Amino acid sequence: MSGRKFVSSPVKFAKGLLPIILGLLLTSLLSPGCGDARPDSSELLSGTWVNTQVNGTNVPTDSSFVLAFLPGRVHYQSEGVTQSSLSRTWLESDRYTYDLRKDQMLIQGLDARKRQVKTQLRIVSLTQDQLVYTVESHSLNGTEHPDQATYTMARVKSNNSESLPGVWYGRCTTPGAQDARYSFWEFLYDGQFRMYRQDAAGVWHAEAYTATSCFLFGDLLVRNFTTVAPDGTHVENFDCWTIDIKGNSMNWTRRHPDGTTEEYRMQRAASAPEEGSTNAPIPEATYPLAPAQ
Repeated sequence: MSGRKFVSSPVKFAKGLLPIILGLLLTSLLSPGCGDARPDSSELLSGTWVNTQVNGTNVPTDSSFVLAFLPGRVHYQSEGVTQSSLSRTWLESDRYTYDLRKDQMLIQGLDARKRQVKTQLRIVSLTQDQLVYTVESHSLNGTEHPDQATYTMARVKSNNSESLPGVWYGRCTTPGAQDARYSFWEFLYDGQFRMYRQDAAGVWHAEAYTATSCFLFGDLLVRNFTTVAPDGTHVENFDCWTIDIKGNSMNWTRRHPDGTTEEYRMQRAASAPEEGSTNAPIPEATYPLAPAQ
């Protein structure tokens, strides 16, 4: 149900784990579930949902995950996965089916790591804006993994798939930030991104990523990237941001596990700087930016 471009359509454009997900899924095409599932519940459930709370507590932005309920009882999941102490990545899978019967929902299929998943959920409440559920049972490859938490999900309503692509200029505006240098971010329509920074001599260079991809779920932006450590090791990582785009201005915010937040403010730019140049098309900001620390 995902595509390689910033589009709002549940169409796959390529095989495998795809880097850009639609910002807004169709919410009115899902037919009622089988059995005695209520049509109004199926219609309310249809769409994309982002996790916002666990047991009533706001989750760190990087801990968010995404569920989508699609036509034909297809179910999609997307989440960050820690692979080792140095490596983590954001993965997706739409190889699930779901069956809704009153307040009970059975989800079965293969996750992104090709493990057989079988999960029984109980819907606590479901409205146009919010889904709350508990996990009655959850197994991976036949092994039970008890889960006593209550999960709160917010429906994806916004669509930034046309607003995000392009070049942006800005910096971290969090008070006391260790790195508040101005940078350029370039988001391509194929789901890749580039970041440009100046060195000590004022020369602009693209950051040395070996691979990049983005996922976009309304106002949740997820970036996958791979960097090369000094010893030559390739390190996979991801980060999640809540983005707010108004005209030519964009804010990013990110909640950390300790409750602190990180913020970036950006302005749309005409183009990215040329590699190795000392000049850059810096836009005229429509909001005040204090000098970089």
